[in-house]
Amino acid sequence: TTWKWEGVTAHVDLLDARVWGSEVSYKTNKDTLTTLYAGNVEIALGNLFGSELSTKIGRQTITMNDQRYLGNGAWALGGRTFDAAIVKSKWSTGFWHGGVMQFNDGETYIPEDCDTEECQVDSQGDLLWYWNAEQQMGSATLKPYILHLRQNPNETDFERERRVTSPGVQITGSNNTVFYMLEGTYQFGQASPEVNHQAWMGAGELGFKKDRFKTSLYAEHNSGDADPNDDVDTAMEAFIGRYHGLRGLGDQVGGTNLQDVALKITAPLQESWTAHLQFHNFQMDQASGSLYTFNSQNLGRVEGNTETQLGQEVDLVLIHKPFQGVSLKWGHSVFLPEGAKVNYVGSDPVHFSYLWMVVNR
Repeated sequence: TTWKWEGVTAHVDLLDARVWGSEVSYKTNKDTLTTLYAGNVEIALGNLFGSELSTKIGRQTITMNDQRYLGNGAWALGGRTFDAAIVKSKWSTGFWHGGVMQFNDGETYIPEDCDTEECQVDSQGDLLWYWNAEQQMGSATLKPYILHLRQNPNETDFERERRVTSPGVQITGSNNTVFYMLEGTYQFGQASPEVNHQAWMGAGELGFKKDRFKTSLYAEHNSGDADPNDDVDTAMEAFIGRYHGLRGLGDQVGGTNLQDVALKITAPLQESWTAHLQFHNFQMDQASGSLYTFNSQNLGRVEGNTETQLGQEVDLVLIHKPFQGVSLKWGHSVFLPEGAKVNYVGSDPVHFSYLWMVVNR
């Protein structure tokens, strides 16, 4: 529910998520049962140089561009929200927003051999600062951004001090039939006080659309780290972006040490039916690097591996809208593992299906 007063908006979102079945571990990053999903206050700050300023404080969803780095995780059980404080500015041809979000709270850690306050470790937790803008320029849209991640000591690493800064830009555009997207990110900072961090990402898409038909060719490259023992970490920091659907439906790969080439097709079947079809080919940037899952979990290094191929995936989504405000979505993906991926999921095809209904009234 939402309450509005003059210049002030308060929002509360309660979530109830229940799980049943035989699966031991389900894909979720929120608490199950009833919980506070979002609770925030937005305050209008007035007009500054022709733009409307406001600030929002509290638990909230934060997304950025195509959600490669910051996503709401709408598919996941319960979605994703952040405890954050942000500022937004909006004008007729664009906007910017930025602020800081807390990933986990800070604590005071006491090493085993510590018996005085002087050797205790005070941590501020993990923080992410970000800024993102969008400016319409004719038929193109310019979207610059910068993220700064600060990871501090935790219960397993009392000396952790990771600092990663990621400036980048995305450019999108279209005319009547052709659309495109270009994006690049460079990362620098420190993986630890002794190891530097230098990584990069590049992505592009070129497509054709007419009426309800659309097709495009997509390519993406995320750097990996071939040598964990040198003084430079070149593994791309993928942050916490949208996972389901960004690189296929099967969620078999992450945004680090990855190459993805895909063909995407959207076609109308009937007036109330639409089909989405994608073909993906996944490879590693560094064959001897680490494998990652969709949520950036490191599965481990594949020492001595020389095969960069990870496998192919075919994704199909059928969307049916029988009535206004009602949408039925059925999705199925088949992942064909190859190379180092076989060691983790086996050589048999991996199938995944879901049925999703949304009613908006």
